[in-house]
Amino acid sequence: MICPNEEAKKRVMFYATQAREAYPYYQHEQIGYNYRMSNICAGIGRGQMTVADEHIRHHQWVHEQYVQRLEGIDELVVHSGPTNEMEPNYWLSTIRFENGKHTIDGELLPLIEKLSAANIETRPLWKPMHLQPVYKDAPSYVNGVSEKLFSCGLCLPSGPYVGEKEIDYITKNIIANL
Repeated sequence: MICPNEEAKKRVMFYATQAREAYPYYQHEQIGYNYRMSNICAGIGRGQMTVADEHIRHHQWVHEQYVQRLEGIDELVVHSGPTNEMEPNYWLSTIRFENGKHTIDGELLPLIEKLSAANIETRPLWKPMHLQPVYKDAPSYVNGVSEKLFSCGLCLPSGPYVGEKEIDYITKNIIANL
């Protein structure tokens, strides 16, 4: 992790070590997490840094292929960066349907099943936290965007083994099953 100063580093480490207060026993006055990395995971992560740029370029290429191949399909949008000033890594490629029929309560799940039958793994966008049963009684501050994206969004294959042949197969199957 890169921190702008020592104070920020101490704050991050406080939360990453379960927000444990400086007492001889476990005392937590704030919610923290156990985000410490083992030496083995750190070694793997360090090794991955040597290929990070290559992986990012691949994910950006996959995204661009989806944009090109799904362009012009009525009311289907491939998610892209919000502005040209940003350079997203596109670790995940997602689409959304604006037609009102491909929703989580409509034809989205049958589409996922059809793609699955063709050995194409997809899934709806993440269900918003405030809709998860475990947080049903928690306060939430929403504006409808996360619910809409969950309702009509779909995650597409975008990993390192997704090449031109796979993208062609995936996009043709999406189009054929709409």
